[in-house]
Amino acid sequence: MSTDVRNDLQQLVGEIREWLEPIAQSVGDATIRREILMALGLDPNQASQSINIPASSLASIDSYRSRSADDVDLQAFVSALSDLTQIVQALIDFIRSAAAADSDAPDGFIVEEAVNFFLQAIAISYLRVRMPGVYITGKAFQLLEDQAIHSGSVTKLFFNIGEYFDELFGDAMELQTAEHAKQFSDVVLLVTGAVVATLVKADFIYGYDAGPGSSSPIGDAASNRTMTMRVSGKTKDASDNIVKGELLLSMVIIPRDHNGPVCSCEFRAMVRWKCRSTTISVLRLLLRDPIFLCTWGKARTISRRQQMRRLLSA
Repeated sequence: MSTDVRNDLQQLVGEIREWLEPIAQSVGDATIRREILMALGLDPNQASQSINIPASSLASIDSYRSRSADDVDLQAFVSALSDLTQIVQALIDFIRSAAAADSDAPDGFIVEEAVNFFLQAIAISYLRVRMPGVYITGKAFQLLEDQAIHSGSVTKLFFNIGEYFDELFGDAMELQTAEHAKQFSDVVLLVTGAVVATLVKADFIYGYDAGPGSSSPIGDAASNRTMTMRVSGKTKDASDNIVKGELLLSMVIIPRDHNGPVCSCEFRAMVRWKCRSTTISVLRLLLRDPIFLCTWGKARTISRRQQMRRLLSA
């Protein structure tokens, strides 16, 4: 194999290892094991059981990733893939044991399907955070596939774009319900955020998962459609001291049912100046109160307290 091919194979193993990182971390973290079981509808108290991933497998994978391309071959790649399967097998064994000990496990619970669901979920989360371009491309293809079942929809995308988006959003443009806001945000905030983040080389996240046992369904739904972007950079002053800056933007769309329609924007900015071994924060700016809100047809400012009162009264 050429050096480029060996480098690509090492990178592939590295990406798969990072994708499976939540499983590897669960070996020594009962909280992660509880979250896995809760996500699959199983009793979280079974988290006392362990996930037995051979330490030698993890060490072998890390060793393969760190070696130079000249020191690896196809046999080493196959061996690394075999070690990766040990991580998945350990998860299967853990879920099977937890399901067998759970008298309230869902009817018809199939371990393999549950594991596939979990692996798909962490794969989507991994792509959304680490490879937003790939994630957006996948969402775009899914969107086109969904629309292709409607006669002429793809054609309309190119020859009658107005009618295409009318079909795409439907009554979601009214932003009456949380479902409307989610459907609208999945296209507008997700795609816009990904494009802008790519152009300005920013960190980009769309959607946050609810915490275990959360009692705020409205807030959880809003978090799941929140777009956050972070732009950071650094330079040096005349004395060769490092100056770092960071700008954070978060946006979420609130539907009419929750006193909208509103696009809530929050800005945070920070500049740090590092002089030798000392770091000094010379600017911290948080535009929270008043917060800038854009409504359909007009814009205004509203205090954080007013905003929370509006949301809680919904």
